[in-house]
Amino acid sequence: MRGRNRAFQLRQMMVRMKGVLQPHVPLGQRRLSFGNGQLPHLLSQFEELSAFVKDILKRTPALVKFKDRFKESRKTLPSAGNFNEEVDLQQLVAMVPARERTDVFVAEYFETYETTYRVLHTPTFTREYEQFLVDRNSARAWFVVRLLLVCASVNWAVAGETDAFVGRSSVIREQAASWITAAESWLGKQSHKHTPLEYFQTHILLVIAKRNISYKVKREWMTAGTLLRLVMSAGFHREPSYLSQKISVFDQEMRRRLWHTVLELDLQASCTRGMRAAVSPDDWDCLAPSNIHDEDLNETTQIMPSTLPITVFTRTSFLVSAAGHVRLRLEMLNAINSLSSLVTLTPVMDYDALTRSALDALPRYDDTASKAMYFSSATSKLQLHEFLLLLHQPFATSDLSESRYFYSRCARRDSALTVLSIYTWSKLPLAQRLILSNSQDANLRACLATCHDIVVASSRPGSYAVDMTHDRGLSVGYIRDSVELFGTRVRRLGQGFHSYWITSSALGLAQSRIYADEPAERFAEEAAKRLMTLHDEIIAAQRPGYDGLASTGTMHADALSTTSPHHPNPAAPWHRTASMASAGTVGGDDLVAKLKAADRRELERRQQAVNERIDASFRKSQERLAGLIEENSTLPTTVSSVTVLGAPNTRHGFLQRIIDPLLSANRDRPYTHAEVVQEVAATAEKLRQFGIFRDPISIYLDKPSATDPLTTPTDVAVIYSVKERGRVTLKTGTDVGNAEGSGYVNAQWRNIFGGAETLDANASFGTKTRSSYSAFFDTPILSNPLYGFQVGALQSATQKTFASHDEVLRGGWAKLRWISAANSSHELAYNGLWRQITGLDANASPTVRKDAGDSVKSSISHRWVKDGRDNPLLPQSGYYLKTQTELAGVGPLQGDVAFLKTEVEQQTVIPIPLPGISGRSGVSFSAGLRAGLLYPLALGSSTTVEGSRINDRFQLGGPTDIRGFRLSGVGPRDGSDAVGGDVYAAGSANLLVPLPRLGADKPLRLHAFVNGGRLLALGRDKEGPLTKEEVKKSVVDTIAELGNGLPSTSAGVGLVYAHPVARFELNFSLPLVVRKGEEARKGLQFGIGINFL
Repeated sequence: MRGRNRAFQLRQMMVRMKGVLQPHVPLGQRRLSFGNGQLPHLLSQFEELSAFVKDILKRTPALVKFKDRFKESRKTLPSAGNFNEEVDLQQLVAMVPARERTDVFVAEYFETYETTYRVLHTPTFTREYEQFLVDRNSARAWFVVRLLLVCASVNWAVAGETDAFVGRSSVIREQAASWITAAESWLGKQSHKHTPLEYFQTHILLVIAKRNISYKVKREWMTAGTLLRLVMSAGFHREPSYLSQKISVFDQEMRRRLWHTVLELDLQASCTRGMRAAVSPDDWDCLAPSNIHDEDLNETTQIMPSTLPITVFTRTSFLVSAAGHVRLRLEMLNAINSLSSLVTLTPVMDYDALTRSALDALPRYDDTASKAMYFSSATSKLQLHEFLLLLHQPFATSDLSESRYFYSRCARRDSALTVLSIYTWSKLPLAQRLILSNSQDANLRACLATCHDIVVASSRPGSYAVDMTHDRGLSVGYIRDSVELFGTRVRRLGQGFHSYWITSSALGLAQSRIYADEPAERFAEEAAKRLMTLHDEIIAAQRPGYDGLASTGTMHADALSTTSPHHPNPAAPWHRTASMASAGTVGGDDLVAKLKAADRRELERRQQAVNERIDASFRKSQERLAGLIEENSTLPTTVSSVTVLGAPNTRHGFLQRIIDPLLSANRDRPYTHAEVVQEVAATAEKLRQFGIFRDPISIYLDKPSATDPLTTPTDVAVIYSVKERGRVTLKTGTDVGNAEGSGYVNAQWRNIFGGAETLDANASFGTKTRSSYSAFFDTPILSNPLYGFQVGALQSATQKTFASHDEVLRGGWAKLRWISAANSSHELAYNGLWRQITGLDANASPTVRKDAGDSVKSSISHRWVKDGRDNPLLPQSGYYLKTQTELAGVGPLQGDVAFLKTEVEQQTVIPIPLPGISGRSGVSFSAGLRAGLLYPLALGSSTTVEGSRINDRFQLGGPTDIRGFRLSGVGPRDGSDAVGGDVYAAGSANLLVPLPRLGADKPLRLHAFVNGGRLLALGRDKEGPLTKEEVKKSVVDTIAELGNGLPSTSAGVGLVYAHPVARFELNFSLPLVVRKGEEARKGLQFGIGINFL
């Protein structure tokens, strides 16, 4: 521990020596799981409150029993909100409350949430609601589900519902939970392929409703993040007017509203959780919604209405205003919750200035505006003041002698009082204040900050104390109002006890410091009495049938000081449970006592002896079996029959081709016993390779019946026992490789016609490949897993950021694959693709613009791979060879591009032995080489040759080939665009060494490398088409140019981790040779991929 403290002191000293103004953060805080924005960090900085709470527990021992008893009762009493049945439309309609209550819920929802988060289109929803009231049976399911979620969002906050409780939760909360569960169950049964706008609206309403009734609070951050990724997968983060002209004006505006709503929900959840934001400011280009009235927009709108001035209030005004500073809030959130670095005072002051500018820019509406503006205005202020609290919190709690932190203390106090005043604003009804308190943590943060100011001021007499406590009466009043608000929330929901307990304790602590003449015990007892009074109210409100708490004896707040922990109530349930446990486990206790008394080393020795006897018995049985096989290996054997059991969905003819070669009747000479064993195992392996049977495949050798006159003494019957895999598989997941990450949905139908055929459909969305849809049909040829045929189709859109454009592909392929006797894999394929270079950036280069538009590639290709490495991702020995050749546009291939493109790749890995280490040392040296040539050809009967296109050329550079350079950073460029080349060569030398104390068996290595290469475009002496002779000369000259001068080179060191699905590299790279225009990357570089140079 002394070493840790010394290291921390040295780090603080180094920070101050650099002149960085940084607050001291207690060492214990760094053990917390999340960033500084999470409430536990705030509580850990408030030591006086923690001591006050402990003092309350000491002075009021009955509170300890109450706390434990209430916690146990909450665990044992059932919840009324469970709803696991599948629901239909009739059941959903039946769950809608009576019209009188529904009208109130809908009105409250549109006065609150639809003035901040924009989910619904008011006229459309109102029209459907009026039709629903007239005829419930004609309502659409999408509308009913959304109506239930609207009700679930606000029912607890609206007065008039019962205050009854069902165990640990209020009846109104359980009712809302049942609506949420029903809606979630129904939504889960809907198609995820064709998703209307209502689909995403329902998901958003689910998140809002869950958060407002504290439904699975610990999952709130994950739920908000899942929602964010759902809408991003549907492209909501992109500006809809850029995506397609087919999106109507109405849908464009609704997509903007939904995207910014989801963004705000995720940002608030991350703020509450103390986590960095899930998106960065550069992850979306969707414009802010328009400040227009809903009545001016409908499904038939052809031209977007003109946006109104920001001073004109609409239901969308909040989102419009929030969009103006959302990137600022994201940046602040990331700085506050960073676990790798502490936010310093200088950027905090800059953030403070920007935040206050945003506060000043908030619109001020006319007094004649709608009452709905009050909730919107309050939420806008809370948004920014909460960040001011978070920004200044670390500095406001630092050393009070540091005058440079005085502004942070004043700024935090000002924001805290502003936040508390909003929650007591007379223009906000109680229901709206309750919704605000449950939507954000700003109220609780402000209470604790204000209490902290009072405590600190009381301990420091003088001008500081006067400055910080001149408004202490107002501050205590604000805290008291917040305690009452949190208490109301508990009475309505049965949730939020922790917030109520913390604020109640903070109120008592603040009062004890302000009224120092009064005994502190008085305020401590008042704080405890408030909590126990609230508990008694909940016990008294239990619905009949759930009053188990009250029947065990009531602990009233009036009896707070008379209950002694040394004389517990003998009828209390926890004492009866302990007695029953001690009476019923005597024998078990004796056995446990004996086990505990036994010597651990003796038990380990006995277990090891048992394991050794089992291993010895197994080895002996294996040796006897091997001896019997060896003794009979030369005996003549006849395979008279082969049976496959457990394959009802596999064709007989398919299996017959596999097992017929085993039968002796189909062989020219008889088997020996050893040959039978070998061939039977080989056939089992062939069955396994089809992928339609589960492992393991069991094999039995048996003698035929002796009564069969057709059998001979040498006959053997072979029986395979298999179990077919599921025919249909649906899975989702993530893929990483070649510097790209993606999420995918895959559906697979195996063994379609009983011959190991597979139909595979895949949809993926990635960091570079924005969307990709593909489907293929694959079948083995003549029941041989070594030969296969595949036909498929695809559609994809890929972002080529290195060349300022997007590439869209549509087309198909047909492949013939086989594995040769030398264990080399071959693939012969035909590809037909319609390609589009589109989505050009404003600064796209002339080269990119020249190749923009459509092209058709029709080509045949051959790929050959021979992999002799012991591990593809982290090889220790072996070699790897690969060649790939593609011919396009020649003869009958047609298309509008013609070329010959060939690549070769080689890698050799040599293990390096170390003295004193037996076996593999884990140290290895590898050398790799890649080279490629793109040779333009004449198209059709033309006598001239066009140059290559950007989407056919090679790209070089990045963490998976030439490290130390940016992606596509090597080679020809036109302006800022990497336009690729026609000839390249690249090489790499790598040394891998195991980390000390980890050994060679761990997939983690230290990595040292030197790599380099060149990428060149064919030289051209003139513009326009070239003759064949000119192309030939250009190719020869360009290949010769590869050796002219040093290649672009870099060296570095790093870490390599071989995960089962990909290889991860974190390298520090130092570029050594960089040519003009190329983009090198000095410093850390992270790479994820499958195939590294």
